[in-house]
Amino acid sequence: MKQDERFNELAEQFFKINNQLTKIQHKPINIKDDINISTSQLHLLEMIAKYPKLTITSLATCLGVTKGNISQQIPKLLSLDLITIVQKKENKKNKAVLITSLGESVLASHNSLHEALYRSITNDLSAFSSDQIGILIDIFQKIALSIDEYQLMFQQKEAEYGNSDKS
Repeated sequence: MKQDERFNELAEQFFKINNQLTKIQHKPINIKDDINISTSQLHLLEMIAKYPKLTITSLATCLGVTKGNISQQIPKLLSLDLITIVQKKENKKNKAVLITSLGESVLASHNSLHEALYRSITNDLSAFSSDQIGILIDIFQKIALSIDEYQLMFQQKEAEYGNSDKS
């Protein structure tokens, strides 16, 4: 099979996975005690738990989304008492986002939902060597970097066209 054909096959599978994930990303799910939140909000909550006291900007960077995206999700998590926001002592401009005990409980419930999926994926990946898994990780990192670079280039071109219209 030619390299172009292999690339096309890889791209098709990547986009298929991306579309599957996108489909479920905004779909609200009932996690615990009638708490309905989207998968993207759950992943934000997970990041808040994993990296305590990060700022909204840092959370956006970790998740690969915009600061505005995070800012739109924060009020929902606050209203459900899953997170709290505190003023950072070292920098009064920045606020840190912390998970509450209810948030930790919701995350535990969410993680139990993932167990079957993760077990299945882990089982499927067991057929691959550690080196092959490393290659997969490298591929995903390179794809993410390429997408980031493309987005940056696209934003720069938009800015150039926007500026030339105003001249």
